[in-house]
Amino acid sequence: MSGVMTWMYRGGRVVLRRRRREPVRLVKVPVAQRPPILRRHLALAPGARPHSPVDRHAPLADFARVAPGIPVFRIVAAESPAR
Repeated sequence: MSGVMTWMYRGGRVVLRRRRREPVRLVKVPVAQRPPILRRHLALAPGARPHSPVDRHAPLADFARVAPGIPVFRIVAAESPAR
């Protein structure tokens, strides 16, 4: 996905909007899997850096220390309704 996207949270169900609506689900990423994701996010999103308690060049151990306090979600396709 590229460009600006907006989302609305609905109990794990989300609708991404960019030219069209795309229903998806947010699945919480376990804390142990978050450190590399958080570091990569800071590398790709300069606007997020002022809001992070860790420098983007910090070792993974530093990201592991703050990971429990930073929610991370995986975006997965919503299941289509049964007909």
